[in-house]
Amino acid sequence: MRPHFFDPVASNPNLPAARKLARDIYGLHEAGANYAAELRQLGLLAGRIISLQQVMGAFGSNDPETFAQKSLVDWHALPRDATEAEMLEMLRLICQAKGTEFQVEYWVECLRVNTGDERLSDLIFWPDEYFGKPTIKDLSAEEILEVALGRSGGELAV
Repeated sequence: MRPHFFDPVASNPNLPAARKLARDIYGLHEAGANYAAELRQLGLLAGRIISLQQVMGAFGSNDPETFAQKSLVDWHALPRDATEAEMLEMLRLICQAKGTEFQVEYWVECLRVNTGDERLSDLIFWPDEYFGKPTIKDLSAEEILEVALGRSGGELAV
């Protein structure tokens, strides 16, 4: 898998500063203190506004490391050139519960934009919801990719 899929922010020179700011923001948020200046600095590093709502949504569900990494990704410009082999590798890693919280979220979004399946997260994590009826077995990474690419007719697991 190419590096921009495996870890899209690893080589970002702003990552160390974003990590520190995220830890500071979380600490200040937990203390009930004002962190508007730190949030602006993080937004400058990310190249876009990072809102108070994003902090409130992340606090308690994402650790500061994940928040820093997610802040540096342009979620509206994800790479759309994944090969089938790369998509399969991402799915295998997700199905095997490998990767960090950030990587799994990033891979699911990359898979969504590369397959065109807007409900891909349901297919991976809640296949009964995806198919609208109970599945008879867990889907393999290969089967998930076949369904997401529209090749199976949705008949694999129902």
